[in-house]
Order: sequence, then C-alpha cells, then structure tokens
Amino acid sequence: IRDFCLSRGLGDVYKRQIVVYLAGEGETLWDICKKYDVPMDGMREMNNLTQDEIHPGDQLLIVKGYAVDKEMQIV
Repeated sequence: IRDFCLSRGLGDVYKRQIVVYLAGEGETLWDICKKYDVPMDGMREMNNLTQDEIHPGDQLLIVKGYAVDKEMQIV
C-alpha cells in the first residue's frame, strides 16, 4: 500500500486507515463515497479519476480522513 500511495503522489497517506474496495455491479462512485464518508473530489484525486464512471471489478483506494482543499492539495 505504501508504494501504491507514493506512486500516486499521496505522500504519507498510507499511514491512515486504508481500504482497497472492489466495485460491485450497479454501484456508483457516489454510493461508495457515501458508504465510506469520503468526499467525491477526494475519491477522484485518490484514484486518479477524470470522471465519475466506475465499473464492476474496479479497485478503488479509500483513505479515511482524506480530503482535498480548494487548491487541490492533499490535507
């Protein structure tokens, strides 16, 4: 997980509570964000997503307490 986070430029995010989530049939990014209480912009940033579309079997990195400020800096 450490290498995964560092390769995405996420610094010491790997020290927080992390979940690697496997998207299921019919799930949306919004559903998953609500389930884990993670903001949509944070989820997009963590997973290098340019759109909200996900597919069954997609692996998503979820970091509790992850947020992105207005300048898109990880906090």
